[in-house]
Amino acid sequence: MRSRAELSMPSAAPSSSLRARLTYGVAWNFVGVVCNQGSTFLVNVLLAHVLGLKVFGEYAMVQSTTAAAGLLAQMATGYTATKYVAELRSTDPVRTGRVLGLLGLAAVGTATLTALILLVSSPWLAAHLLRHELLTQALVVASVAVFFIGLSGFLMGALAGLEEYRTLGLTGVASGAIYVILCVAGARVAGLTGAVAGVALSGALQCALLWQAVRRQSRRHGIAIRLQNLEKEAGIILRFAVPAALSGFIAMPAVWVSNAFLARQDDGFALLALFSASNSFRIIVLFLPNIVNNVSMSLLNNQWGLRDDRRYRRVFWVNLALMLAIVCLGAAAVAILGRWLLLWFGPEFGRGYTILLILMAVTLPESAATALYQVVQSRERLWWSVTAVTIPCYGTLALLAWFLTPTYGAVGLAWAHLGGWIVALVACSVLAVKLGVQVSGAPSPAEA
Repeated sequence: MRSRAELSMPSAAPSSSLRARLTYGVAWNFVGVVCNQGSTFLVNVLLAHVLGLKVFGEYAMVQSTTAAAGLLAQMATGYTATKYVAELRSTDPVRTGRVLGLLGLAAVGTATLTALILLVSSPWLAAHLLRHELLTQALVVASVAVFFIGLSGFLMGALAGLEEYRTLGLTGVASGAIYVILCVAGARVAGLTGAVAGVALSGALQCALLWQAVRRQSRRHGIAIRLQNLEKEAGIILRFAVPAALSGFIAMPAVWVSNAFLARQDDGFALLALFSASNSFRIIVLFLPNIVNNVSMSLLNNQWGLRDDRRYRRVFWVNLALMLAIVCLGAAAVAILGRWLLLWFGPEFGRGYTILLILMAVTLPESAATALYQVVQSRERLWWSVTAVTIPCYGTLALLAWFLTPTYGAVGLAWAHLGGWIVALVACSVLAVKLGVQVSGAPSPAEA
């Protein structure tokens, strides 16, 4: 029988120090995210050449739809799993098993429902919202991908809560390679629909790898996934998962609608292709800061569960400083090399340099707001965040996109993203100051 102290450490971690755990987690998460985001970037570059400017713009719209629906399918189960598995695994492995069982069932249910909704609504979306009926078949295939995205999000969140970043990294290597091969092969065989089919099939294989990993690593941590007495954890759904999911319900549709505003303009899919290419570099600049933030989320909630005030504050400030430093360096490098980098997608993409510069500016308020938001999620104040952060941020994005894209096209959409994230940064700053960076006087996890 393992001791509680032994249960508090991830089995693969080399040390109990915060620095070692952060370094170890970032290193392995880096491997996984490089393969994940790197494969996405590589697929975008290859598909831009295989499909051409217009069809690649159509693929970008389908991918935007898939991403939005996939986030809805997760119902924030992955995010919730990371928070509570990290917080409870050191002190209550039995309750941790119930949390995993409850969130797993929720993930299956919401993924199934969302995939069915997209399947049924695909003809209407293509004909009426996108005004491009030929996208119907691709959207139908995308509904399969949405199901597996929903399940994979929960499974990755569970592994992150266990601090099993080595497992996440190795899974990312395998699934990233599969994704590139299947998407490009599908595009060569069947064009747009084949590329989307590659996304769906690679998602199924990734989901299978992650499920086996969660089962294996849970046992190593002395946690048995339970389906009994799940009603004891129902408060987690209402207190955390529902508002977190509601944020996603607002965020991703707002991004999708903003893209749709651009796609509906004259030559809209070509403009969307330019924006998508530039946005790929924004994602690249943010990928390492997001790795640091994801690892810090697990560490921060673990210290919250242990009621360690000093280490909680230390994780927060180190995370904020690291994210800003990395983003500043990355955004500056991409801005300097941007004209050449855009040519990777093809000679016609070079005219997206202004879009790229604006999106590099977006990374600064976006990364700062994301780091400050850690205080909000660790305190379970997600209902606050819906009204104070999510609605103002994404409402600003959608409103500015509606107003700017008819006149300024893809440049207007980039400015809309900048406006939305500036609003989010102000809101997160106010909430972080109000809540403070300490655990003193807060209720214990058992009392909560």
